[in-house]
Amino acid sequence: MLNADTFRHLTRLAVFGLAAGSIVVAAASWLALIAPPLDLLNQVAPFWLLVALAGLAVVRFGSKERRERLLASIAFAVAALAHTTLIAPELLQPAPEAVNANTDAPRVRIVRLNTQSGSSPEGVTEYLANSDADFLLLAEYHPEGNEIPEGLRTAYPHLAACLEPHDCNVVILSRHAPLAQRPTYAESEAGLRMVWADFSIDGAPLRLVGTHLHRPYPARRYAERRAELLEFIANSEDNMILAGDFNAAPWSFALRHFDERSGLTRHDRAMPTWPAAAWTRLRLSAPIAFLPIDHIYSGGGWRLVSINRGPRTGADHFPIEAEFAWSPER
Repeated sequence: MLNADTFRHLTRLAVFGLAAGSIVVAAASWLALIAPPLDLLNQVAPFWLLVALAGLAVVRFGSKERRERLLASIAFAVAALAHTTLIAPELLQPAPEAVNANTDAPRVRIVRLNTQSGSSPEGVTEYLANSDADFLLLAEYHPEGNEIPEGLRTAYPHLAACLEPHDCNVVILSRHAPLAQRPTYAESEAGLRMVWADFSIDGAPLRLVGTHLHRPYPARRYAERRAELLEFIANSEDNMILAGDFNAAPWSFALRHFDERSGLTRHDRAMPTWPAAAWTRLRLSAPIAFLPIDHIYSGGGWRLVSINRGPRTGADHFPIEAEFAWSPER
Protein backbone atom coordinates (compact mmCIF):
# COMPACT_ATOMS: atom_id res chain seq x y z
CA MET A 1 0.00 0.00 0.00
CA LEU A 2 1.46 3.36 -1.01
CA ASN A 3 1.66 6.02 1.62
CA ALA A 4 0.97 9.67 0.81
CA ASP A 5 4.64 10.66 0.50
CA THR A 6 5.44 7.81 -1.89
CA PHE A 7 2.40 8.62 -4.01
CA ARG A 8 3.39 12.29 -4.25
CA HIS A 9 6.95 11.32 -5.17
CA LEU A 10 5.77 8.98 -7.94
CA THR A 11 3.32 11.61 -9.21
CA ARG A 12 6.14 14.15 -9.33
CA LEU A 13 8.36 11.77 -11.29
CA ALA A 14 5.53 10.97 -13.71
CA VAL A 15 4.69 14.61 -14.41
CA PHE A 16 8.26 15.70 -14.92
CA GLY A 17 9.05 12.61 -16.97
CA LEU A 18 6.08 13.45 -19.18
CA ALA A 19 7.26 17.05 -19.47
CA ALA A 20 10.74 15.96 -20.54
CA GLY A 21 9.30 13.45 -22.97
CA SER A 22 6.99 16.07 -24.48
CA ILE A 23 9.91 18.39 -25.17
CA VAL A 24 11.94 15.59 -26.74
CA VAL A 25 9.05 14.56 -29.02
CA ALA A 26 8.35 18.18 -30.00
CA ALA A 27 11.99 18.77 -30.89
CA ALA A 28 12.17 15.50 -32.84
CA SER A 29 8.99 16.41 -34.74
CA TRP A 30 10.61 19.54 -36.14
CA LEU A 31 13.99 17.87 -36.65
CA ALA A 32 12.12 15.71 -39.16
CA LEU A 33 12.78 18.56 -41.60
CA ILE A 34 16.39 17.37 -41.81
CA ALA A 35 15.97 13.82 -40.49
CA PRO A 36 13.02 12.28 -42.43
CA PRO A 37 12.73 9.10 -40.30
CA LEU A 38 11.54 11.31 -37.44
CA ASP A 39 8.57 12.40 -39.55
CA LEU A 40 6.83 9.24 -38.41
CA LEU A 41 6.11 11.11 -35.16
CA ASN A 42 4.17 13.76 -37.08
CA GLN A 43 1.65 11.27 -38.45
CA VAL A 44 0.02 11.38 -35.00
CA ALA A 45 0.77 15.04 -34.15
CA PRO A 46 -2.73 15.60 -32.67
CA PHE A 47 -2.02 12.85 -30.12
CA TRP A 48 1.19 14.55 -29.01
CA LEU A 49 -0.70 17.84 -28.76
CA LEU A 50 -3.31 16.24 -26.51
CA VAL A 51 -0.55 14.77 -24.32
CA ALA A 52 1.04 18.22 -23.90
CA LEU A 53 -2.32 19.83 -23.09
CA ALA A 54 -3.09 17.09 -20.58
CA GLY A 55 0.28 17.73 -18.98
CA LEU A 56 -0.57 21.40 -18.60
CA ALA A 57 -3.80 20.44 -16.90
CA VAL A 58 -2.20 18.14 -14.31
CA VAL A 59 1.15 19.86 -13.72
CA ARG A 60 -0.04 21.48 -10.50
CA PHE A 61 -0.37 18.01 -8.97
CA GLY A 62 3.25 17.16 -9.68
CA SER A 63 5.02 19.33 -7.18
CA LYS A 64 4.44 21.80 -4.40
CA GLU A 65 7.43 23.82 -5.56
CA ARG A 66 6.40 26.81 -7.65
CA ARG A 67 9.63 26.80 -9.66
CA GLU A 68 9.24 23.15 -10.60
CA ARG A 69 5.64 23.68 -11.64
CA LEU A 70 6.68 26.65 -13.75
CA LEU A 71 9.41 24.69 -15.56
CA ALA A 72 7.07 21.80 -16.26
CA SER A 73 4.37 24.19 -17.49
CA ILE A 74 6.82 25.87 -19.85
CA ALA A 75 7.89 22.49 -21.22
CA PHE A 76 4.30 21.42 -21.87
CA ALA A 77 3.39 24.80 -23.37
CA VAL A 78 6.38 24.76 -25.75
CA ALA A 79 5.53 21.21 -26.81
CA ALA A 80 1.88 22.13 -27.38
CA LEU A 81 2.94 25.15 -29.47
CA ALA A 82 5.32 23.04 -31.55
CA HIS A 83 2.60 20.53 -32.45
CA THR A 84 -0.02 23.23 -32.98
CA THR A 85 2.17 24.93 -35.57
CA LEU A 86 2.32 21.63 -37.47
CA ILE A 87 -1.43 21.04 -37.37
CA ALA A 88 -2.79 24.58 -37.71
CA PRO A 89 -2.00 25.16 -41.42
CA GLU A 90 -4.21 22.22 -42.38
CA LEU A 91 -7.09 23.51 -40.27
CA LEU A 92 -6.74 27.19 -41.17
CA GLN A 93 -6.05 26.88 -44.89
CA PRO A 94 -9.22 27.70 -46.81
CA ALA A 95 -10.70 24.88 -48.85
CA PRO A 96 -10.43 25.28 -52.64
CA GLU A 97 -13.41 27.12 -54.08
CA ALA A 98 -16.01 24.72 -55.44
CA VAL A 99 -17.76 25.27 -58.76
CA ASN A 100 -21.50 25.69 -59.06
CA ALA A 101 -23.24 22.33 -58.72
CA ASN A 102 -25.67 23.35 -61.47
CA THR A 103 -23.00 23.73 -64.13
CA ASP A 104 -23.60 22.07 -67.48
CA ALA A 105 -19.91 21.24 -67.89
CA PRO A 106 -18.76 17.59 -68.09
CA ARG A 107 -18.77 16.04 -64.62
CA VAL A 108 -17.42 12.92 -62.95
CA ARG A 109 -18.24 11.30 -59.65
CA ILE A 110 -15.40 9.36 -58.01
CA VAL A 111 -15.31 7.02 -55.04
CA ARG A 112 -11.92 6.22 -53.55
CA LEU A 113 -11.67 3.33 -51.05
CA ASN A 114 -9.04 1.08 -49.53
CA THR A 115 -11.19 -2.05 -49.54
CA GLN A 116 -9.11 -4.20 -47.15
CA SER A 117 -8.67 -7.59 -48.81
CA GLY A 118 -10.73 -6.93 -51.90
CA SER A 119 -14.41 -7.73 -52.03
CA SER A 120 -14.47 -10.03 -49.01
CA PRO A 121 -16.43 -7.67 -46.71
CA GLU A 122 -19.97 -7.91 -48.10
CA GLY A 123 -20.65 -4.29 -47.19
CA VAL A 124 -17.84 -3.15 -49.51
CA THR A 125 -19.40 -4.70 -52.62
CA GLU A 126 -22.88 -3.47 -51.70
CA TYR A 127 -21.62 0.06 -51.11
CA LEU A 128 -19.63 0.19 -54.35
CA ALA A 129 -22.47 -1.22 -56.43
CA ASN A 130 -24.86 1.42 -55.09
CA SER A 131 -22.41 4.35 -55.08
CA ASP A 132 -23.59 5.80 -58.42
CA ALA A 133 -19.98 6.73 -59.17
CA ASP A 134 -18.47 6.99 -62.62
CA PHE A 135 -15.16 5.65 -61.35
CA LEU A 136 -14.10 3.50 -58.41
CA LEU A 137 -10.47 3.92 -57.34
CA LEU A 138 -9.69 0.97 -55.08
CA ALA A 139 -6.68 -0.24 -53.14
CA GLU A 140 -6.03 -3.62 -51.57
CA TYR A 141 -8.27 -5.02 -54.27
CA HIS A 142 -6.81 -8.18 -55.80
CA PRO A 143 -8.60 -9.05 -59.05
CA GLU A 144 -6.20 -11.95 -59.66
CA GLY A 145 -7.25 -13.57 -56.37
CA ASN A 146 -10.71 -12.16 -55.69
CA GLU A 147 -13.00 -12.30 -58.71
CA ILE A 148 -14.89 -9.04 -59.12
CA PRO A 149 -18.55 -9.76 -58.29
CA GLU A 150 -20.75 -10.04 -61.39
CA GLY A 151 -23.07 -7.20 -60.40
CA LEU A 152 -20.16 -4.84 -59.83
CA ARG A 153 -18.43 -5.83 -63.05
CA THR A 154 -21.69 -5.33 -64.98
CA ALA A 155 -21.98 -1.76 -63.65
CA TYR A 156 -18.27 -1.10 -64.15
CA PRO A 157 -17.21 -3.13 -67.19
CA HIS A 158 -13.81 -1.50 -67.66
CA LEU A 159 -10.82 -2.38 -65.47
CA ALA A 160 -7.37 -0.86 -65.18
CA ALA A 161 -5.09 -2.63 -62.73
CA CYS A 162 -1.48 -2.79 -61.68
CA LEU A 163 -0.29 -6.23 -60.64
CA GLU A 164 3.45 -5.53 -60.69
CA PRO A 165 4.93 -5.40 -58.13
CA HIS A 166 2.83 -8.37 -56.99
CA ASP A 167 1.30 -6.48 -54.06
CA CYS A 168 0.28 -3.49 -56.17
CA ASN A 169 -3.45 -4.20 -55.67
CA VAL A 170 -4.62 -0.81 -57.05
CA VAL A 171 -7.45 -0.83 -59.58
CA ILE A 172 -9.77 1.54 -61.42
CA LEU A 173 -13.27 0.28 -62.20
CA SER A 174 -15.00 2.47 -64.75
CA ARG A 175 -18.30 2.96 -66.53
CA HIS A 176 -16.34 4.65 -69.34
CA ALA A 177 -14.03 2.92 -71.81
CA PRO A 178 -10.45 4.15 -71.41
CA LEU A 179 -8.52 5.64 -74.31
CA ALA A 180 -5.27 4.36 -72.80
CA GLN A 181 -4.12 2.84 -69.53
CA ARG A 182 -1.12 1.56 -67.64
CA PRO A 183 -0.08 -1.91 -68.80
CA THR A 184 -1.20 -4.33 -66.10
CA TYR A 185 2.29 -5.77 -65.57
CA ALA A 186 4.34 -2.62 -66.12
CA GLU A 187 7.23 -2.50 -63.69
CA SER A 188 7.99 0.28 -61.24
CA GLU A 189 11.63 1.07 -60.47
CA ALA A 190 10.87 2.01 -56.86
CA GLY A 191 8.00 -0.43 -56.33
CA LEU A 192 5.34 2.30 -56.58
CA ARG A 193 1.78 0.98 -56.43
CA MET A 194 0.00 3.12 -59.01
CA VAL A 195 -2.47 2.74 -61.89
CA TRP A 196 -3.63 5.27 -64.46
CA ALA A 197 -6.10 5.52 -67.31
CA ASP A 198 -7.07 8.23 -69.81
CA PHE A 199 -10.69 9.04 -70.67
CA SER A 200 -12.76 11.48 -72.66
CA ILE A 201 -15.74 12.72 -70.66
CA ASP A 202 -18.12 14.42 -73.10
CA GLY A 203 -15.06 15.79 -74.86
CA ALA A 204 -13.18 16.76 -71.68
CA PRO A 205 -9.82 14.99 -71.22
CA LEU A 206 -9.32 13.12 -67.96
CA ARG A 207 -6.26 11.29 -66.70
CA LEU A 208 -7.28 9.34 -63.62
CA VAL A 209 -4.56 8.08 -61.28
CA GLY A 210 -4.92 5.81 -58.28
CA THR A 211 -2.14 5.01 -55.84
CA HIS A 212 -1.44 3.22 -52.59
CA LEU A 213 1.84 4.33 -51.05
CA HIS A 214 3.47 1.97 -48.59
CA ARG A 215 3.74 2.95 -44.96
CA PRO A 216 6.18 5.83 -44.38
CA TYR A 217 8.99 3.67 -43.06
CA PRO A 218 11.72 3.18 -43.96
CA ALA A 219 11.70 6.87 -44.81
CA ARG A 220 14.07 6.50 -47.76
CA ARG A 221 11.89 3.90 -49.46
CA TYR A 222 8.81 6.06 -48.93
CA ALA A 223 10.61 9.09 -50.38
CA GLU A 224 11.70 7.13 -53.47
CA ARG A 225 8.14 6.04 -54.22
CA ARG A 226 6.81 9.52 -53.59
CA ALA A 227 9.46 10.89 -55.98
CA GLU A 228 8.44 8.40 -58.68
CA LEU A 229 4.81 9.47 -58.33
CA LEU A 230 5.80 13.13 -58.57
CA GLU A 231 7.82 12.40 -61.69
CA PHE A 232 4.85 10.68 -63.30
CA ILE A 233 2.28 13.37 -62.58
CA ALA A 234 4.68 16.07 -63.76
CA ASN A 235 4.01 14.79 -67.28
CA SER A 236 0.32 15.67 -67.04
CA GLU A 237 -1.30 19.04 -66.73
CA ASP A 238 -4.79 20.29 -65.93
CA ASN A 239 -6.63 17.10 -66.86
CA MET A 240 -5.51 14.94 -63.91
CA ILE A 241 -7.42 13.63 -60.90
CA LEU A 242 -5.29 11.69 -58.41
CA ALA A 243 -6.60 9.78 -55.40
CA GLY A 244 -5.17 7.21 -53.07
CA ASP A 245 -4.07 5.94 -49.71
CA PHE A 246 -0.91 7.94 -49.09
CA ASN A 247 -0.33 6.56 -45.58
CA ALA A 248 0.58 10.13 -44.63
CA ALA A 249 -1.28 12.74 -42.60
CA PRO A 250 -1.42 16.35 -43.85
CA TRP A 251 0.69 17.60 -40.91
CA SER A 252 3.59 15.36 -41.90
CA PHE A 253 6.45 16.94 -43.81
CA ALA A 254 6.23 14.10 -46.33
CA LEU A 255 2.74 15.06 -47.48
CA ARG A 256 3.55 18.77 -47.31
CA HIS A 257 6.49 18.09 -49.62
CA PHE A 258 4.23 16.23 -52.03
CA ASP A 259 1.54 18.95 -51.95
CA GLU A 260 4.07 21.67 -52.68
CA ARG A 261 5.68 19.87 -55.60
CA SER A 262 2.77 18.09 -57.24
CA GLY A 263 1.25 21.12 -58.97
CA LEU A 264 -2.16 19.70 -58.00
CA THR A 265 -4.74 20.88 -55.48
CA ARG A 266 -5.57 18.60 -52.54
CA HIS A 267 -9.27 18.85 -51.76
CA ASP A 268 -9.65 16.94 -48.50
CA ARG A 269 -9.05 18.92 -45.31
CA ALA A 270 -8.19 16.99 -42.14
CA MET A 271 -10.70 14.31 -43.13
CA PRO A 272 -9.93 11.23 -40.98
CA THR A 273 -10.45 8.01 -42.93
CA TRP A 274 -8.70 5.38 -40.78
CA PRO A 275 -9.53 3.23 -38.91
CA ALA A 276 -13.12 2.44 -39.85
CA ALA A 277 -13.07 -1.12 -38.51
CA ALA A 278 -11.28 -3.15 -35.86
CA TRP A 279 -7.54 -2.62 -36.22
CA THR A 280 -4.16 -4.05 -35.17
CA ARG A 281 -3.63 -7.71 -34.42
CA LEU A 282 -5.47 -7.16 -31.16
CA ARG A 283 -8.61 -6.27 -33.20
CA LEU A 284 -9.16 -3.08 -31.22
CA SER A 285 -12.51 -1.41 -31.81
CA ALA A 286 -12.57 1.86 -33.76
CA PRO A 287 -15.33 4.15 -32.49
CA ILE A 288 -13.83 7.06 -34.45
CA ALA A 289 -11.33 7.48 -37.25
CA PHE A 290 -8.32 9.59 -36.30
CA LEU A 291 -5.85 9.47 -39.21
CA PRO A 292 -6.48 11.44 -42.44
CA ILE A 293 -4.31 9.36 -44.77
CA ASP A 294 -6.53 9.06 -47.87
CA HIS A 295 -6.35 12.05 -50.19
CA ILE A 296 -7.73 13.31 -53.49
CA TYR A 297 -6.19 15.91 -55.83
CA SER A 298 -6.98 17.50 -59.15
CA GLY A 299 -5.35 19.73 -61.71
CA GLY A 300 -6.79 23.11 -62.57
CA GLY A 301 -9.03 21.78 -65.32
CA TRP A 302 -11.13 19.60 -63.04
CA ARG A 303 -12.73 21.74 -60.35
CA LEU A 304 -14.29 20.32 -57.23
CA VAL A 305 -18.08 20.33 -56.96
CA SER A 306 -18.42 18.40 -53.69
CA ILE A 307 -16.47 16.14 -51.38
CA ASN A 308 -17.43 14.12 -48.33
CA ARG A 309 -16.47 11.06 -46.35
CA GLY A 310 -18.60 8.04 -47.09
CA PRO A 311 -20.13 5.56 -44.63
CA ARG A 312 -18.59 2.52 -42.95
CA THR A 313 -18.50 -0.36 -45.41
CA GLY A 314 -16.77 -3.15 -43.52
CA ALA A 315 -13.35 -2.11 -44.83
CA ASP A 316 -10.78 -0.58 -42.49
CA HIS A 317 -10.87 2.79 -44.30
CA PHE A 318 -13.75 5.18 -44.88
CA PRO A 319 -14.37 6.00 -48.55
CA ILE A 320 -13.96 9.45 -50.02
CA GLU A 321 -16.73 10.57 -52.37
CA ALA A 322 -15.99 13.48 -54.69
CA GLU A 323 -17.53 15.11 -57.73
CA PHE A 324 -15.65 17.25 -60.24
CA ALA A 325 -16.65 19.44 -63.17
CA TRP A 326 -14.47 20.32 -66.16
CA SER A 327 -13.64 23.99 -65.86
CA PRO A 328 -10.26 24.75 -67.43
CA GLU A 329 -8.75 28.11 -66.60
CA ARG A 330 -9.07 30.55 -69.43
